[in-house]
Amino acid sequence: MAGSFQLTEKLIQGYIDNRLNDRERETVASHLRLDAELAAKVEEMLNLNDTLKAVGAEILNEPIPQQIKKLLADVRSGAATSGNCRSI
Repeated sequence: MAGSFQLTEKLIQGYIDNRLNDRERETVASHLRLDAELAAKVEEMLNLNDTLKAVGAEILNEPIPQQIKKLLADVRSGAATSGNCRSI
């Protein structure tokens, strides 16, 4: 591990969000194995992330109301430009 490496908040967040490449992910994991306090905080953030994803999944799995589907279809077709709809 290079001595000039600095574990930044951005890297930690990337680790939590699973947005790092394999090399970066392993580097962060190596640092976490050496720092139990930071590892516990990251584990807590990972658990919170999982909880938030589960809540969001419930909402995303709800059916879209027919009125909203019609509005979206109107917007896509240009029918919503007749002045009957406000800009979003």
